Amino acid sequence: MSVFDLPRLHFAGTAVTRLPTGPRSGLLDLATNRPVAGPAPFPVDRPAEEYHAHLVRRGVAGRDLGGNGHFWVDAAVVAAGTAPGRPDTAAPVVGRAVDLWGHHNPYLSTTANRARVFDVDPASHWTTAVMVGQFALGRLGRSHDIGYLVLGDVHDVSPPRWQNPRYVLAPPGPPPDRDLTRSVVHQFVVAADDRLRWTDAADESPAVAALRDAVRDGPYGGLLVRFALFALAAPRGDGAPDRWHLRGTVAPWRPGEPRTCPAGRLLTPVPYTHLPLPTKRPGESPGSSQRT
Repeated sequence: MSVFDLPRLHFAGTAVTRLPTGPRSGLLDLATNRPVAGPAPFPVDRPAEEYHAHLVRRGVAGRDLGGNGHFWVDAAVVAAGTAPGRPDTAAPVVGRAVDLWGHHNPYLSTTANRARVFDVDPASHWTTAVMVGQFALGRLGRSHDIGYLVLGDVHDVSPPRWQNPRYVLAPPGPPPDRDLTRSVVHQFVVAADDRLRWTDAADESPAVAALRDAVRDGPYGGLLVRFALFALAAPRGDGAPDRWHLRGTVAPWRPGEPRTCPAGRLLTPVPYTHLPLPTKRPGESPGSSQRT
């Protein structure tokens, strides 16, 4: 992750994804949005269970054929940063929950759906995005007992960034499922002018109050939330949800910064031609060396 402005709140926990793996079988015609069985589309008047059994027989159903596309986290603040290089793990906000909800449910009118996970392109393993509708931080236990300190709406789809297919080094033997070794970073923004709400209880935490004041009075346009999913737990059977390790940071967001693409400095290799080359190899006489 890049260097954020202060103050920052760091959180950690687990994330659960229920990505439906059926579309990854390659047997979905994206042009007509119809499943394919053999040389022709599967008849729409036949039971869906029949087609599911067909995918299982072909071995392309994946880990979670019936995944509902839900994404949720079980996370809490683990440190607060108000000074460079000095994370405070004893701040009053430590231990408060971080929730990533879905969009408001107009049918229920009282709650929000879960966030979503989906493949932008089911033919690619590099396009799994998440969609969060509401960011909430600060509850302790149930939200109607000790409520949130800050809440805000989110309107961005968070595509996968900084993907590392070898975050976990695979042991010798057959290659494992590619998701078991990968890591990925997601990011979204909670804009200050779009229902970002600080409760009166925010004053109970100096770090949260400092973050609120920075957003209100500084050159910032809201909150930046960035998190990484990594070290996927071994699947516990077909149809079981995927459980990831989760770490993330909340910090002030500058309006000129990207909303979903992590900003920062990336290290790249120096081109070989820029490296100093030896003028003579061991055992060679002067003048016999050449550049390669």
